[in-house]
Amino acid sequence: MFSCKNAEVIDDVDFETPENSGTSSHIRVNTGNGSNLNVMSSPGENGTVLGQFADGQEITLVLEPPQNEKWYHVHGEMVEGGFTCGWCSGEYLVKEIEYVYLKSTDNWKVRSGAGTKYSQLALIKSGEFARLLDKYCDYNNDYYWHQINYNGTIGYVADKKTSGGDSENYIFYPHWQALVGGQPPEAIKTISTACSNFIKNYEGFSSTVYYDSAGYPTIGYGHVLKENESYTTITVEKAEELFAEDMKEAQNLVSTLSKNRSVLWNQQQFDAFVSLCFNAGNTAGIVMNDVIAGIDPYKAFSQAAYAGGQFELGLYRRRMDEADIFVKGEYTREYREAPQG
Repeated sequence: MFSCKNAEVIDDVDFETPENSGTSSHIRVNTGNGSNLNVMSSPGENGTVLGQFADGQEITLVLEPPQNEKWYHVHGEMVEGGFTCGWCSGEYLVKEIEYVYLKSTDNWKVRSGAGTKYSQLALIKSGEFARLLDKYCDYNNDYYWHQINYNGTIGYVADKKTSGGDSENYIFYPHWQALVGGQPPEAIKTISTACSNFIKNYEGFSSTVYYDSAGYPTIGYGHVLKENESYTTITVEKAEELFAEDMKEAQNLVSTLSKNRSVLWNQQQFDAFVSLCFNAGNTAGIVMNDVIAGIDPYKAFSQAAYAGGQFELGLYRRRMDEADIFVKGEYTREYREAPQG
């Protein structure tokens, strides 16, 4: 089920100065018209103007995510001279990120070095994205090599060039990802039909109200009744309508969580997080953090197998099936036994 009560995007951050922050990164001012950008004393239009940064200037992002939805704590040299820490509107800040997209219809090995003699670390599948670290960094055995970060694995992939000089197997996206302004245009935003059917299969259909394990009144395909809703019975057609609305909220939350972490997911990975979010709300953000950190997806998803602090076999089975979706692209129910120990 999906409950809006559990779907608020919450990131508690204590903003610090560059001297005591270990997570700063460089960004660029982009006003779009050559004008300077105001630096405010607080995150909003009502603060005091401390000075200005020049258009195109590189500054330091002290910490993410934003305050008041779009205001970022930054540090840099002002046009007027001198350095300052202050707040700037994210709509005028950009971070350069480059990705590769495997356009080849074949899957390609991710190797530990730039050459076929090196061992295989992973397999990047056709239609998937990876973070580009170094383009055309080597050439041998008739192949060009790119260094990439593929789901936390850093390695090398082979490529060739067309007669026109373009990459034969990959598309490069030197797109900028606005700190405020939405997902990169290539980001997956909608679940697959297989995922929709998977969630419906787990939720089941109920034409009458029942109370879920958390005590919320629920109807249709796991729809938690909102304060202004008073359904007692429901048709399949109405249940489909409510399911589509709930799914839109879950998809938007996963997209926001992903954007805040500057990560792109392929279709099966996005599907897995949406299914988790539909059932467990903001817990998806915690699992996402662990997956990004390199923790085994099965272990990461298993954290959300508890309700009220108690382990639930049904939730465990769902989490493991979602991990199967994430890792293997398999959308089936396995009805696993409880883990040992």
